[in-house]
Amino acid sequence: MPTFKTEKFSAIATEITDALAPTGVDLEIERYAKVDAAGSLRVFTARDGDELLGFAIFTVSVHPHHRTELWGFVDKMWIAETVRHTSFDGHPLATHLLADSERSLHREGVIAIRGAASADEEAVYRSLGYEAVEIIFERRTTAILDS
Repeated sequence: MPTFKTEKFSAIATEITDALAPTGVDLEIERYAKVDAAGSLRVFTARDGDELLGFAIFTVSVHPHHRTELWGFVDKMWIAETVRHTSFDGHPLATHLLADSERSLHREGVIAIRGAASADEEAVYRSLGYEAVEIIFERRTTAILDS
């Protein structure tokens, strides 16, 4: 079973960007560093020894619509291709990582977590009791010019 822990973004930023590079994601490191320095960024990792198997990045802040409630917002989750479909105690690594992240966030007073899910992540969220509360739509503005 992998080891789960909280790590500082600044300490593992290169590992994160290297992991995401093949996916086409190009993080704006300076922005993440500012959010981290402000105390609002959480990075939870899954490791096998020193090997990074997965991470979940959250921002933590008072919800803009609920000023007295501290919320966690999933920014990015990544699981290494080598273990993406591996079961650990009957569940995928993403489920364990998200559940561990939830427990850590709850201990610091977060009362709710919100995250957008890709089609392949939906089952992970639902397995932990998340409910769909919004549908996110996206359209590239280049499509507007072509129509």
